[in-house]
Amino acid sequence: MGCVVLLGACGEKAPEEGALRVSVKYGSFKPACVRVEVQDTKGHTGATDIPASQFQKRETQEVLVAVLRKAEWERALSVTVSSLASVKEGRCDGAVLERNASQPIPVPPKAFARHDVTLVAVDEDGDGSPVNVQWAEGSDCNDDDPSFRPGAEEACGGTVDLNCNGLKGCQDSSCREAACDDGNLCTDNDRCEGSGVEAKCVGAARQCSAAAGCIVGVCNQSTGACSEGPAQAGTSCVDANACTVGDTCNGSGACVSGTPTPCPEQKCFLPATSGCTGNNSCSYAPDPAQVGDVCLTSSGARAGLCRKGDGVCSAFPYRPSNFDPDAVDPADLVTLRTAGTVTFNSDTLKWDPESSVTDPNLIKARALPQSGGAPALVLIPVNSVVLGGTLTLEGSRPVILAVYGDAVLDQSILARGRADVPGAGGNQACAPSTLNGSFGNKEGGGGGGGGNGTAGAEGGLGFSGAAQGQAGAARANTLQPLLGGCAGGDGGGVAPAIPGKGGAGGGAIQISVARELTVSKVISTSGGG
Repeated sequence: MGCVVLLGACGEKAPEEGALRVSVKYGSFKPACVRVEVQDTKGHTGATDIPASQFQKRETQEVLVAVLRKAEWERALSVTVSSLASVKEGRCDGAVLERNASQPIPVPPKAFARHDVTLVAVDEDGDGSPVNVQWAEGSDCNDDDPSFRPGAEEACGGTVDLNCNGLKGCQDSSCREAACDDGNLCTDNDRCEGSGVEAKCVGAARQCSAAAGCIVGVCNQSTGACSEGPAQAGTSCVDANACTVGDTCNGSGACVSGTPTPCPEQKCFLPATSGCTGNNSCSYAPDPAQVGDVCLTSSGARAGLCRKGDGVCSAFPYRPSNFDPDAVDPADLVTLRTAGTVTFNSDTLKWDPESSVTDPNLIKARALPQSGGAPALVLIPVNSVVLGGTLTLEGSRPVILAVYGDAVLDQSILARGRADVPGAGGNQACAPSTLNGSFGNKEGGGGGGGGNGTAGAEGGLGFSGAAQGQAGAARANTLQPLLGGCAGGDGGGVAPAIPGKGGAGGGAIQISVARELTVSKVISTSGGG
């Protein structure tokens, strides 16, 4: 690089081999560094870097460089002048802003040849970012305003491109989900939404409280303040007439009545007997002819049947007095299927033997309270019943077998007392039985247990007239509360004579069926004796 020197004046004497005077002029953009390179066609080269700190003719914005031709070089030299973005350790560095290459220039001996270069980059706003050049960092996109330049911080709420990357405001990647200002005084919490050229500043509409009805809160676009005003015409509202539908605001703050409330046909009911009533509904009466017809319950959870009396679409076509069929989840209903003789205990809710019951854990037996202090009952809800042998019910609680479909009972169901073992729900809430007395060392017979609605028989007379036990008391033949029969009294007698034991009370079973019930065997709740 020794053949290229920086000139500080114009009067230097040309060397014997001649020299090339290179003038590099710049305008409002002062380059960080200028590089001058020369080359002949034989590959001889020379170069020098001139950092801006070494520029000498600053008042004329010119850099003068003399290229001293060497003897072995050709007479014609090509010159390349480059402007670079930065300086590192005294050498030009960084991106090339512009490059100017000449055709071969003849260099006469003992004289100066001249080559003039004018750099085109300008920076009128003095922000350090030039225009008229293409380089990696990009050109200034507005040379009249120093706010616009590559690398500037983007104004996310703006509509101009400050950092000159072609994206405005929220479109810039640095603004994603950033706070911004959409220019609308009637929005709050403005944020950039979206990405790329589709991104924009979006705010949530300011919520202004309103009086009611067709008077709504309105935000003033000029001030951002809330005030009250009429709702837009066609806005839905509710007028003072409960028997109209489709009421709308008229745009002046009043709610205008719509059309009269229609009375459509409803399953399980007769056509409406009157028009709309004060609760915005029609008056219907149950249709007796539709009792038992299939319908859809109000919850839509199951297909039901039109219920007698009130027309409600229910799982049962009638209303049992002691349980709600619709309170049972349809998913809990399976078929009660047994193989051989099976016993169900209403206290433990277990089947014996379990192996004779198909999927016993899927049968969701449950205890339900009864009124008046009566013992709880047990509800066994199922879809259908397929018995393979006698079903015996025992335990202290009465049983309701609720079948949500058809029930074909072709095997016996027994809840009767056996000697001193009561049937399911027997011997509950009974007054103590009394004896008729005793006679010497003789013994009397025990009384018979009562059934649900039938009294038991008195016990037989003992030897020499010893008193017999009283009959088990009869229950009122009601379903609520559901109770079994009472035990008979023990017979009279004094030790060592042994009195007869009173018979156990019969149990209580209620079979509620939603559809058709067919019984071909015995259903018994008789007392023991």
